[in-house]
Amino acid sequence: MRLFWPTVDMLLEVPAWNPPEGAALRAEWFRSLGDFPAGGGAITLNTRTLEVTGGGRGVVYQQGLQSPEIAVFRFSGDRLDGEIVVRGARPAAILFDGDLRVSARVDARAAGGRAGGPGLGAHPGGGGGFGGSGGASAPAAGGGAYGLTEALETGSGGQSGAGAGGLGGGGLQIGCAGRLRCCGAELVVDGFDGRPASQGAAGGGGSGGSLILHALVVQLDRATRLSVR
Repeated sequence: MRLFWPTVDMLLEVPAWNPPEGAALRAEWFRSLGDFPAGGGAITLNTRTLEVTGGGRGVVYQQGLQSPEIAVFRFSGDRLDGEIVVRGARPAAILFDGDLRVSARVDARAAGGRAGGPGLGAHPGGGGGFGGSGGASAPAAGGGAYGLTEALETGSGGQSGAGAGGLGGGGLQIGCAGRLRCCGAELVVDGFDGRPASQGAAGGGGSGGSLILHALVVQLDRATRLSVR
């Protein structure tokens, strides 16, 4: 799993004209989609089609030749709340112009690497790895090194054994130009379980994904939950 929220000093080292891979993306680089959609149901951000529930489309940002594209959704306003679902294989960046209060539940579970994807051990049933080896599948070890660059990446899927492996967790970046306050927020980029041996055909679980929070100041209250399992 990967989890970071850069400090002010780290952000000041990022040149606007040539950002390194995985650097905090700035809202002013992208066109605004207006205020974040409001409604009674969940809002879906589809990183494959770039569509947003309620209208509007994001854009694609290329991190580098060896790194995945990022689906970028820039909004106006100062709040991110409600139920948000991120789906699609690309990592997602949700950006705002100024200060931002986040109280949303953002579900980017299993939005990442497919089962049988990178970072997996040769032995069937190994777990997906991210930043290290995946879970072991006796008698062999699980996945090898994966996700060691500074790019925003999704987690790797679990190896398929006699049964299906689990999908990896999504890649999620939330950032703003001012102060970012997480107040009772729930940001989830977990991988999914594989099929357990108790069902007669084991498959490895997917790894957690990436979560980046960035702003001039980042504050998280005790009710906020960040999950990259």
